Amino acid sequence: MSTTRTFGLPRVVRTALDSYRRRWRSMCALRGLLVALGIFVGSVLAAVAADRALRLDSPVRTILLVAIAATLLSCLVRWVLWPAVVRMTDRQAAMQLGQSFPGVQEDLVSAVELSISQQEGISPALVASALHQIATHSAKVDHRTALPVRYALKAGAPLLAVGLLLTSAYLVRPEAIQNALHRLFRPRSAVPFFTYTNLRVAPGDHVIRTGDTVEVEAETWGRRAWEARLEAHTGSRLLRVKLPCQEGAAFWQSGPLFEDLTYRVLAGDTISRWYRVRVLPPPALENIAAILTTPEYAGSRKHLVESIRGPLEIIQGTTVEIHAETLKRGTAPEFRCTGKLTIGDDSFPLPPGSSGVLCSALFTPMESAEWQIHLVDGFGLESRSPDSIFIKVEPDRLPLVKITTPGHDLLVLPGEIVQVDAIAEDEFGLRDLTLRYQVVEREADAANPELPKTLELKQGGIDVPKLAATTMLNLEELGLSPGDQLEYRAEASDYAAHATLRRSRSPEYHIMVMSEMEHLNALLSRFREMQLALMREAAEQRLESQRAGELAEKARHASVTEEALDAEERERGHAQDTESLAQAMEGLIPQLARNPATPTPLLSGMERMSRAVRSVAQGPMAQATQNFSQAAQASQAQ
Repeated sequence: MSTTRTFGLPRVVRTALDSYRRRWRSMCALRGLLVALGIFVGSVLAAVAADRALRLDSPVRTILLVAIAATLLSCLVRWVLWPAVVRMTDRQAAMQLGQSFPGVQEDLVSAVELSISQQEGISPALVASALHQIATHSAKVDHRTALPVRYALKAGAPLLAVGLLLTSAYLVRPEAIQNALHRLFRPRSAVPFFTYTNLRVAPGDHVIRTGDTVEVEAETWGRRAWEARLEAHTGSRLLRVKLPCQEGAAFWQSGPLFEDLTYRVLAGDTISRWYRVRVLPPPALENIAAILTTPEYAGSRKHLVESIRGPLEIIQGTTVEIHAETLKRGTAPEFRCTGKLTIGDDSFPLPPGSSGVLCSALFTPMESAEWQIHLVDGFGLESRSPDSIFIKVEPDRLPLVKITTPGHDLLVLPGEIVQVDAIAEDEFGLRDLTLRYQVVEREADAANPELPKTLELKQGGIDVPKLAATTMLNLEELGLSPGDQLEYRAEASDYAAHATLRRSRSPEYHIMVMSEMEHLNALLSRFREMQLALMREAAEQRLESQRAGELAEKARHASVTEEALDAEERERGHAQDTESLAQAMEGLIPQLARNPATPTPLLSGMERMSRAVRSVAQGPMAQATQNFSQAAQASQAQ
C-alpha cells in the first residue's frame, strides 16, 4: 500500500518569499502613485497650454477636466489598488525573486514545487534532504536587494520633469497660469481669460446702412501693444491688416460696405472675439398718404389722399393727418421704424400704429411750408435723406360764379324770352345760387329808382360744391318796353362766414330792349364796321401780293428764307382775321332774322358775302400761305 506525504517550505524560503511579496506590493503602490501623479500633472499642464493657446470654451474645459479625472482614477486603480488586492502565489514570488538572483532561481522554484507536490515512490528522506540543502543555499540571499527603493523612485522622474516645467511656467507668468488653473478646475464659472494686454474694440457688433463706412478702434492698456492686427472677411474676400499703435490705440477705416463684415483684432497676447458689422438697407418710405378733414363750417368731412404726389394742396382750416408706410426690409422687431415730422425747429412724433404704418397727430397748417419726415429703426439706422411733403395752404376763396348763356350783352326785341344759364363752384359747399336783376327804364324817375330784385335759382348745402341752374327771362312780364334795359348778374355764397360777407358775383350783363328799327340799325351799324374791316384786309392783301412779286424776283439771285418766313407768318394772320370776320357775319344773320323789319334780300346777301369771305380765307389766302412756306423751304435747301 502506497503513502502520499506533503512537505512544507523551509522557513528561510518562506520568510524570503513573504518578505518579497510585501515589498513588491509597497514598491508597486509607490511606483503606480508616482506614475499616476506624473500623468495627472502632465495632463493638467497640457490642458493649461491648450487653453492658453486656443482659449477653450466652457464645454471643452469641462470635457478636459472629466478626462483628466477619469485618467487619474484609472491609473490609481490599475497601478496602486490592483497590486494591493491581488495575491501573488509562491511560484510567482519565487520566479520574480529568482530573476533578481539567477543563481538561486532554480532552487527557489524547486523548493516550491517539492513543497506542494504529492509524489508516490519518492523517499521522504530524500525530499527533506533536498529542501534542507535548498534552504542552506538560499539563506545567503538578501531579498531586500531584489526591489530597491530606487526602482520605484525612477517612476518619479517624469513627474519631477513635468512639475518643474509647470513651476517654471508659473514663475514666468504666474497670473496666466493661475487663471488657466482656475478656468480648468472651475469650467462652469465665468472665469475670464487672463491676458497681460487688455484690449477694447469698438464698435464691436454694429449695424450700418448700405454704402456706409465703419471705423474700427482698438485700444490697449496694461502691457501696451506696439502693433495690432485686424482679420476680417466680407463675402468671399479675406482681409489681414497690420495697424500701428500710437499710445496703445490703433484705427482702421473701411470703405463703403455693401456686404456684412466679420472681424477681430489681435494685439499683444490678447485676441478679441469675432464681431459682426451688419449691412442693412436704410429705412425708407414706400408711400405717403394723408387724411384731410374739412373745417367745421364745411361739415368736418374726411377725405383720403391715398398717395401724395407733388404738393398737397389744402384749404386753410383743413386738418391733416399724415400716414407714412415704410418699406419692408425684414421681419425682426428691430426693422420696425418710428419717425418724426419736422418743420423748422418744431417736430411732431410719428409713432407706428397696429399695422406698422406711421401716423401723425392731427394738425392744422396755417401757411404753405415744406414738412420733412425723418425715420429711425430699432437698430438706430436713420433714413439716408428725409422725405419731404410740401403742404400748400390756399385761402378759402369766394365762390366762382359765371353766366354761361348768353354770357354777353344782348339786343332784343320787345316780347322776346331770354334763356339765362348760371353756374357756381366752391371748394366745399354753396348756400344757394340767385339771379339779381334791375330794370332801368328809359324815362326813369330819378327820385324813386327801381330797387334790384333777387330770383332764387337753386338751393345748395355744405356738401354741394357746384350749383347750375337755368331760368327764362320773359321781358314782357318784367315790364320792359323799347328803350329799357335789364341789368342782371348771378350771385352765390359759401359757408366760410356770414352769407353777406361770403357772397360772390358774376360779371354784370345787360339786355337792351329795342324797337324793330333801332334793332335793325344797330345790327347794320355792326355790319358796316365789318365791311370796313374787310376793306382794310383787302388793302393789306394787295400790299402782300406786291411784296410776293418782289420776293419772287429776289429769289432768283439770293436766298430769301427769312423774308419768306415773315411773309408766311403775315399771310397766316390775314387768313385768320378774314376767317373771324366771316364768322362774325354769320353770327349777325340769326339776329337779323329775328327782326321782322329785316328785308329778306339783305339776309341772303349777307349769307352770300360771308360764304365768299370764308372761301377767300380758306382758298387763295391759305394757298398763298402754303406757297410762302414752300419758298422758305426751297431757300433753305439751296
